[in-house]
Amino acid sequence: MTKKLSNKVAIVTGGARGIGKGIVKTLIGDGAKVIFIDQNEENGKKTESEIAKQFNDKNIVFLKGNVLYISFSQIVNQFIHPPSIL
Repeated sequence: MTKKLSNKVAIVTGGARGIGKGIVKTLIGDGAKVIFIDQNEENGKKTESEIAKQFNDKNIVFLKGNVLYISFSQIVNQFIHPPSIL
């Protein structure tokens, strides 16, 4: 069964905890590839590992930084095709 967000790429800012983390989990659960950005490296790596294990999924990437200073090309280069969900 194909998930509704299969073949889609999502970018989530502030995805290491709270509402952002919930959004990341929902998107991964619905089949999206997810790149999430957060300033807190410790929480980001922990969230990336936790969600990858929970969903047995390698389609999650954490980038440390402030979304104001990360270039779009840095984000897009994490996956082969450009994001479908911003």
